[in-house]
Amino acid sequence: MSQSTFYRKLKALTSLTITTYIRNIRIKKSSYLLLKTNKSISDIAYQVGYNDLKYFRTSFKKVHHISSSEYRAKNKEVSLNSGEAS
Repeated sequence: MSQSTFYRKLKALTSLTITTYIRNIRIKKSSYLLLKTNKSISDIAYQVGYNDLKYFRTSFKKVHHISSSEYRAKNKEVSLNSGEAS
């Protein structure tokens, strides 16, 4: 399959460009790591393939509309509160 055919098929299936699709996968993985590990945000950014921390922060905010540190704080708080109710 040619590169252009692949791009067209991915766009037809997901309505996303390849760049956006890959970014979303990386951000989804980083979101998981933010909640399940105590690694620093920069370590997580590098682990999911971002070499530039500033670009990671910008990309994360585009997807979640909050910073990665706010995401970690809010969602860890929610998971702790839901654990107490059980």
